[in-house]
Formats: sequence, structure tokens, C-alpha cells
Amino acid sequence: MKSVKAPLYKIFAAIFYDSLIQLALFMLVGFIAVAINKVMTGQDNMVDSNTSWLLLIILYGVSFCYYSYFWRASGQTVGMKAWKIRVVSLTSPQLNLGQLIIRYISAQLSFIFILIGYFYRWFDQEKLTVHDRLSKTTIENTKP
Repeated sequence: MKSVKAPLYKIFAAIFYDSLIQLALFMLVGFIAVAINKVMTGQDNMVDSNTSWLLLIILYGVSFCYYSYFWRASGQTVGMKAWKIRVVSLTSPQLNLGQLIIRYISAQLSFIFILIGYFYRWFDQEKLTVHDRLSKTTIENTKP
């Protein structure tokens, strides 16, 4: 049975669901970071602190861990499960670390640059996004 590519609306809906979960994780990490910053520097506000760049790196790390854990374990994040879609490797039975890193970074860049990598899919013969193509993965429906 041939897999059916997930439509963009499902992908964006899953991203929205996952962003809510990540927001909660970011708030928890931020709370801990501000507490540690207060103890170390005496400042309540990390924006004025020299360590705010570190928080940004940590938050990107949390986001990467969220996606890579779920993608590697089942091919689905919580949002993807809700919308019945999953990410699959085009080259092997399971996603490898290289694919996870490439997919995450290129998807982040695509999102930052006005979603251009997502809309590229409309012009691609195989209906792949830029990050699908770079990471040799795709997002498909789990149920037709």
C-alpha cells in the first residue's frame, strides 16, 4: 500500500499543538533559568543579563529534544498523533540522528523565513518540503 502524504493543514495544525506543549516546557525551563540566574548574578531579569544567549540555546535544545525523542520513538509527536500523521525515513526503517538534526534545523530555518520551505512542497514533484528533501524524510497520514 502506497503511503499518502499529509496535507499542509495537518502539518501546521500539529505544529500548533506541539508549540503549546513546548511553550509549557519553555516556561518551566525559563523559571529554573531565572532562579539560577538570580542566585548566580543577583538579577531578576535575564534580558539584561549576559546569560540570556545561553537561555536561548537551552530552549532550542529543549525543542530539539522534544521533536527528536518523539520522532525517533514513534515517528509522531503529540500533535502529530492528534492529527494522525507521522514522519518516516525515505531511506531506512527508522529515523537516524543525522536525519533528526537535519530535519529539525532546516524546518526551523524554513519557519523563520516565512515558511518558504513548507510552501516549496507545492512545486516539488514528490510533494516534499525542503526539510523533507534535505533529511530524506516525509510526513504521511497514518490512516487514509
